[in-house]
Amino acid sequence: PIDTERLIYTIRFQNTGNDTATTVVIHDQLSPQLDHGSLQVLGWTHPFTLSVEAGGEALFTFNNIMLPDSGADQLGSQGHLIFSIAPLPASPAGTVIENTARIVFDLNEPVITNSTLNTLFDCLLASTSIADLGDNTLLAGPGLHYQWALDGVDLPGADQQALVATESGSYTVTVTDSIGCTPTSAPYALIITAVAALNASSIITHPDPFTHTTTVVLPTDPADGTVLQVIDAQGRCVMLVPANSRSITLHGDELGTGVFTLRCITKDGSIYRVGRVVHLR
Repeated sequence: PIDTERLIYTIRFQNTGNDTATTVVIHDQLSPQLDHGSLQVLGWTHPFTLSVEAGGEALFTFNNIMLPDSGADQLGSQGHLIFSIAPLPASPAGTVIENTARIVFDLNEPVITNSTLNTLFDCLLASTSIADLGDNTLLAGPGLHYQWALDGVDLPGADQQALVATESGSYTVTVTDSIGCTPTSAPYALIITAVAALNASSIITHPDPFTHTTTVVLPTDPADGTVLQVIDAQGRCVMLVPANSRSITLHGDELGTGVFTLRCITKDGSIYRVGRVVHLR
């Protein structure tokens, strides 16, 4: 979150050589997005000295640590250090903070740790919207979870990206995105003047054409066991996707370029919805 006051890092080390290590030095080049002067050590397994160089490199030096090798003492060969540090004041949303440490045992080559990455986010900036696909079908922006509401009241079971509306009114959708923000769309006023005809060409795709992903929207809940066939221009079935809901996502990296026919097939082999979509590279 954008108001995170401090990040906490734990650096673990182990002597996996074949002799006792006399000196261990942890080199941590601190991110320029961090307030280097705010570094505070929270915990450690062995005595050490700390210095932060002008360029922002933190040096944790364990002199005369006499760390046994793992073959001689598995538990005693390990150590760790924990420190906290603050992001720069007023860092904007989207700020990326990375950290990697190098651990040197005596005169050996450095051991490189895994890297961590933190991105500051501000849920106040998150947003979503509603697109009207026609035939009383509404589509929310991308996310992980959805909850539709009509006139401010949640609709039971309306938890898919697409919604086939059955009543006139003011629709909103709350979307949970990939980092946990839950923006709610602006109200969308929908007036239903007639019941949409459910004919054989009523599969909707959005966007179409597409390059990365497209959403296939069915006007009604599919029966159990229904599958979506994706058929190329040569009549070959190149993808078979279980139709577990009205909204089905197709990924372009699993298809070639071209025009594809879409068919919903019931468990008994009946074709009850057809459509088409165009995939561009």
